[in-house]
Amino acid sequence: MVKEGIRILGLDDCYINKEVWVVGILYRLNAGVEGVIRFNIEKDGFDSTEAIINHVKRSRFGKTINVIMTNGISFGGFNIFDPKKIFNETGIPIIVISTKRPRFDKIRKALKKLSNWKKRWGLVKKFGEVKEIKIKNSLIYFQHIGIKETDARAIIRKSCVRSKVPEPIRLAHLIASGVSLGESTRKI
Repeated sequence: MVKEGIRILGLDDCYINKEVWVVGILYRLNAGVEGVIRFNIEKDGFDSTEAIINHVKRSRFGKTINVIMTNGISFGGFNIFDPKKIFNETGIPIIVISTKRPRFDKIRKALKKLSNWKKRWGLVKKFGEVKEIKIKNSLIYFQHIGIKETDARAIIRKSCVRSKVPEPIRLAHLIASGVSLGESTRKI
């Protein structure tokens, strides 16, 4: 059973000049936004895992976060994070959201163009099976680490307030795209 007032950290990325920023929205179910965080990572790098862990641990919000929810499995291109390491070091479950079914054949092909592609592919495989859920007559896809599937589904449903995209991710995307492009975009 999912408590009504859980706090979700929704993460999305944006590009500012040549930098990649990750924007986090701390969202409390049935209450709204309680905070914002931001940190930098390398484009196509390997630092997103440590950046997430460090910023969650040192943030004043860190001890209140019940779930981390991300828009996809990577930030800044193919800076793929390690969900199991994040969960093991923070104790915070992760739910990865995608509005389109991930095409792992295409992901693998793209990864082969980058250095250390086998390491990156190994991270992709850590996310586990992709599951689907119907929200507002649309399918979205998710993966979950450190949380039961039934609880992940309940959190997704309860956090889809205004659209088929969970509110913490929708808001992180709006802020990230607004900062990056000068105005926010709806497309996520």
